[in-house]
Amino acid sequence: MATIGQTLTAPETGWKRIDNTDSKFVLSGSWGSSTNEGHYGGSGLYNGSANANAKVSFRFYGTKIRWIGYNSNTEDYHESVKITIDGISETFSSVGGSTLFQALQYEKNGLPLGFHTVEVSADSIAKYFYFDAIDIDEGGYLTVLIGGQLTSPEAGWKRIENNDPLIQYAANRVSSDINYNAGTIKFRFSGSKLRLLYNYNVFDVLDIDGVEYELLPAANESNKVVFEILDLTDSNHVATITTHTGSDWYSQFNAFDIDGDGSILPLIGGALTAPQDGWKRYDDQYPGFKYKGSWTANSAGDTGAYKGVTRVCNNASVDTDVISFRFTGDRIRIIAKTNTKHSNNVIVRIDGVEEVFSIRDTLMQQRLAYEKTLSDSNEHVVEITGTGLIVFDAVDIKADGRLLHPDEATDVANLEVGKRIRCNYVVTTSGTVGAFSNLGKETGDFLAPSGPSVPNGDFYFIMVEDWNGKKILIADRNIQTNITWNELNSSGVASGSGVKALVSDNGSEGTVRLMTGGNSSANKDNQWDIYIVNSSLNGAITAGDNNVWNYGVYGSWTSTTHNNSATYRTLRGGGTVTAMGASATSSAAPGFRPVLEIEPPPIIQKFLIQDGEEIKRLVFAENQSSVNLAGSQYVEAPLSNSLNIGGDFTLQAWVKLNASGISGSVISKWGAAGLGNASYLLTITEGKVQGATHNGFRTSSVAGATLLPVNTWVNIAVVLQGTALSVYVNGVIDGVQNNVVLPQAASNYKLNLGRESSGLNLFNGFIDEVSIWTRALSPDEIKRNSEVLLTGKEVGLAAYWDFEEGEGMTIADKSDNHNDGHLTSSSVWVADASPVKGDKFWKVVGATPAAKDYFDLDGMDDLEIIKNEDILSLTSSTPKVLVWTDYTEVNPVLNTVALPKEKIIMPVGDIEIPEEGINSINLNATGIKAIASIDQGQTWKAWDGSSWITVTPDAPGVKTSGMTPEIFNSLNSDQWSMLIQSSDTIRFAYYLEMESLQDEVYADEISFTANAVTTVTPYIESIKVTYDELTIKGRLEDLERINTINMAKLNFKSNALLVSEKYSLYDLVIDTFETNGGIDASLTTANYDTINKRYNGSGVIVTPYEEVNSYRKQLLIVADATSDVQVAYSMNDGGTWKTGALNTLIDISNDTGNKLKIKVTLPAAGSNITALAYSWA
Repeated sequence: MATIGQTLTAPETGWKRIDNTDSKFVLSGSWGSSTNEGHYGGSGLYNGSANANAKVSFRFYGTKIRWIGYNSNTEDYHESVKITIDGISETFSSVGGSTLFQALQYEKNGLPLGFHTVEVSADSIAKYFYFDAIDIDEGGYLTVLIGGQLTSPEAGWKRIENNDPLIQYAANRVSSDINYNAGTIKFRFSGSKLRLLYNYNVFDVLDIDGVEYELLPAANESNKVVFEILDLTDSNHVATITTHTGSDWYSQFNAFDIDGDGSILPLIGGALTAPQDGWKRYDDQYPGFKYKGSWTANSAGDTGAYKGVTRVCNNASVDTDVISFRFTGDRIRIIAKTNTKHSNNVIVRIDGVEEVFSIRDTLMQQRLAYEKTLSDSNEHVVEITGTGLIVFDAVDIKADGRLLHPDEATDVANLEVGKRIRCNYVVTTSGTVGAFSNLGKETGDFLAPSGPSVPNGDFYFIMVEDWNGKKILIADRNIQTNITWNELNSSGVASGSGVKALVSDNGSEGTVRLMTGGNSSANKDNQWDIYIVNSSLNGAITAGDNNVWNYGVYGSWTSTTHNNSATYRTLRGGGTVTAMGASATSSAAPGFRPVLEIEPPPIIQKFLIQDGEEIKRLVFAENQSSVNLAGSQYVEAPLSNSLNIGGDFTLQAWVKLNASGISGSVISKWGAAGLGNASYLLTITEGKVQGATHNGFRTSSVAGATLLPVNTWVNIAVVLQGTALSVYVNGVIDGVQNNVVLPQAASNYKLNLGRESSGLNLFNGFIDEVSIWTRALSPDEIKRNSEVLLTGKEVGLAAYWDFEEGEGMTIADKSDNHNDGHLTSSSVWVADASPVKGDKFWKVVGATPAAKDYFDLDGMDDLEIIKNEDILSLTSSTPKVLVWTDYTEVNPVLNTVALPKEKIIMPVGDIEIPEEGINSINLNATGIKAIASIDQGQTWKAWDGSSWITVTPDAPGVKTSGMTPEIFNSLNSDQWSMLIQSSDTIRFAYYLEMESLQDEVYADEISFTANAVTTVTPYIESIKVTYDELTIKGRLEDLERINTINMAKLNFKSNALLVSEKYSLYDLVIDTFETNGGIDASLTTANYDTINKRYNGSGVIVTPYEEVNSYRKQLLIVADATSDVQVAYSMNDGGTWKTGALNTLIDISNDTGNKLKIKVTLPAAGSNITALAYSWA
């Protein structure tokens, strides 16, 4: 290591040398130059004539410095050269025992890493000293001094010249490379540091974000640094320089330097005629903007606008006149036209947060009116509204972002009626069909609404229909012109065979075709009139809006042959929305507007149950027998009061006709022509279902519309509800007659099956599963009864014959009334039964391990048929659900499921009440109780039959006093008005309790019917529990779509559910550790394996606490883990822990506390846990 006084001809390791010739050294006083090969670089500087005022100043970045000079042994050399570093002075000597070039005369170490200002001077002593070079840190550097000249920006800085268009001058006085005496200079920049460079300055003052700074004077020195600040917050700043005015050139602004990654920004309120680098602009004509209210495109007088057009609302009203859109990115700018008559109350809402800006100012086109930097680059929802005259021009966002229409989807899976999706279309040769691609992506600019002849750009497909799962979409414009119908036909577009287009990453295809257009103006039953002219697409658009469909320029080809000629096809649009024309199929004038039909790919999934070493499926026993009466036999039941019905009833049966168009009675207490003691009848008349009632004096009847097929089992029914008589075919209503007579209850006719009670009208066909009810069944009940065998214990069941005897003359009534029927001949029994399901049993399909053949041959399509009793009938206490699927788009997002028991579901917000008032509210729900609040949940009410009473919003209170769906739906407008009064919002809470898996408990929709105006159906964010989630099928629904890679995870979740049901436990938490977010990180010491999605030992994992009910009695813990793991539980949030055991019921009835935590100990490095489930009841 070098020492003071020795020669140092090169920097040592860890140092770097900077020669005296560097321009960042600032010399003052008198200096001379010495040329000698002994100096570093061949020359050195000295204070000329031993000048006592000689001084060198500089600034460096680093932690250490060395001064390299020239030592002399003569008395005229300086012995106490003054060096000052950051205001602290020391001295060093240039006198030595002998003459030395490149002498190390001074060294300083241990400075804090940063910038340091140094001054070396003769200190008013007239003796010589030399300046040859300095050494500093190897990674250090010199930086300019304030007052120094800086002809180019230093490393880590960038220069903004005085002529940058984003600098705003009060007076634009320009000479060469300066602006002089401007009055004010204003600019905005991003970064944390700033330097100002002047050629001349006397009086100028700087303001940054409201803080004032003085500038260093400068006189006739080009690029002199007159100001520097290095510690601004790394954000956006506004700088304003107040300059000298007049004609004396005392203010000569040259440039400013900022951070290398910073940028000059447009001033809010300044003109911005093009997007900055790194930004992109969306003009007001961009299809992604949705305009609501009175917005018009205005090109007159707006030639200075971006692309020459603005969007104007002359008298805007808040939330009536709205521009809405979405975008991705963290920054947004709104470009508008300002004028002294424009609005000073423009409201912008971003993700619901509202701010206000003004466009009332001097006339300026393309003014940056608003800018916002957001905390993330996610998707954001924007609305622009306000009052007064608003002139909107464009929106700028960052170049890597994207602007989306409010109704725009980026994935086919998210499409619904009224939503749109972007698509790219490219044609290489005019007059030919091109290629569709990149559905959901932003590929290029939007195609002109007129439709180019050689298109290469984007457009929207708008979804207009969901037809039994098929999505039907229509292009929002003609995407191509100058193409003949013949060319479209030869490509398969016009013919209906369709052009295939890739619509999703999994290979799903859509078919492109033309829409129908009607063959004359009188024909409105076509897709153009249905969708373009008349549909609001569920309120998403205004029907017939040219801003949506762009029909005003060219007509669109349709697939319909026009009445004019077989060689002409109908054209629609081109001027008005209802316009209709025709063109020869060889004409190239019209436009191509495609229709896209998307068929979702079927998902194949099969289930089996592993019960110990056996693989099983649950199957229904098939019915074995029925009777074929063949028009000559019948069944007669004895007289019974249980079959005398004087009000509501249901008659239901399975039949199979032996011939077409036959007539014959199926269920009858009926005489000839309905006379005498007739009461009720279910019959077939000329192949159609008919029902009838007779009150002893008069007959009423209803006939169905469906001709029943021959040799096919059909379920038929007749229902009397009040005075409305209805017939059903296969669970679907087929005819209704109102104001019918009621059946007489005192009929002394015997009930007959297969003929009228009087002996007439014999039935020629098969009969099975006959039931008679003393109540009106709902359509859902009728449907269910056609699928599942009755038990005979159902409420209101008067008689039930299942025809499963298969032999003999007696047909047993399985109801409690024992109305056994007598069959006239035993020869009518047949081994051909209705498709109703019998008893269930477990069928063994093979032994473990399961093979794919098991699933192919015997896999169950779903788990809906599995009930609690089925699980209990299995041999194993830990059965497993095995799944096979061809679904490859794996997205496991469900880690926690729960089965609620006695819970209150509280809302997260209010529902707005329609301004027109409420006519009625309908709640689509079963098995719940509801309460309502009009004061944001402070008080809760329920209707008790005569008034609104206050209800405590807890489980006992709502269970006792809450409204059933029937009471809720019966309330009329006056009763709702008594509750709502002047409130404009309402919210609902719900009590749910499920006693068994067979219970139906759900609430999925509330419909508001406003007073004589409209119906809106708000989404109920607060209701997260539906019927499907309360069954095994439902709770596995989100788990079914998974491929074999995730089989182990899915099996665990399924098994945990089954184990819980085995023990009738009602609350269940499952975590398969897809992430580490489901545990208490502060207490967990085991390592999370991000590759295998598990925790590895040694260590512990601890769950967050779960709030459990005070009546809980048992706990069950299940884990997919190595056999050495140990479990414990705490009921008081970890205050005390008790040892537990896996797969074993734990008695927790005497444990205090309701905050349940689970702790799993992994004792060794090889221990691991892949999944954890726990449930309680």
